[in-house]
Amino acid sequence: MVAPFLESEQLGSQIRPSDTDVETGQPRMNAPTRYKYLCSYVAAQPTTTVKQPDTGASLPVCEAIEPMSGIHQATPSEIKQLAVTGWRAFCADPVMRWFFPDDDDYEQNGQGVFRWVIGRGVALNSTWCTSDGVAFAKWTPPGRPEAEVEDEPRDDPAWRLSRFVAYGTFSEANTPPEPHWYLNMLATHPDWQRTGFGAALMGEVFAIADAEGLGCYLETETEENVAYYRRHGFEVRTEWDLMTDDENDRSQGPHQWGMWRQPR
Repeated sequence: MVAPFLESEQLGSQIRPSDTDVETGQPRMNAPTRYKYLCSYVAAQPTTTVKQPDTGASLPVCEAIEPMSGIHQATPSEIKQLAVTGWRAFCADPVMRWFFPDDDDYEQNGQGVFRWVIGRGVALNSTWCTSDGVAFAKWTPPGRPEAEVEDEPRDDPAWRLSRFVAYGTFSEANTPPEPHWYLNMLATHPDWQRTGFGAALMGEVFAIADAEGLGCYLETETEENVAYYRRHGFEVRTEWDLMTDDENDRSQGPHQWGMWRQPR
């Protein structure tokens, strides 16, 4: 199961009593504060040591929640939970925080973006996840088919819509011409990062792509991620800077790398 929010008495004066989530009744925190307390919660729990797949290094992992590693194609009933996983995993992501620079805005509205993305992957049968929902990989099949999904109502400001459009424009301009599997999003809950879930999830589609003789492609926005994906066979093909230039928003966004994996 996913790590729970901390109970209000554990949070001290950091959270006002009125700051509660309307759905869960749990205290609401901005993303950095939530992450700090999640880390504090994990640090207070018994730990075990696991081997990091990439380096063989030992890594302490919280025993408070036992992960379930069974991987399967995600179903509609899992979209909401997977959106929470993505929302937590991407709380400091440069692109996501370009869309949501305000902590409270990300806290209140950020999950909708993940439901939008994951819902399309589920409709295309191209999202894989762990059986406990702590990690998922949302892929788009070759040809990037459109998914028929009934979207939930959104009320994004004009400047954010401009950034969404800019992201899509730059992504399309850098899309490889070769048929490929597109890794749109890879996310692991912060409590379980660097324990091999990402590699296992990517491996599901690597096997398919290799059997089909197709490459895999992704975009990422940190040098740390570039190094991570290189260890899994990707190489940088293109680079660009996100930016908008219209009357609603003139903004310089993050740098991005487009990365390609050759079939094996």
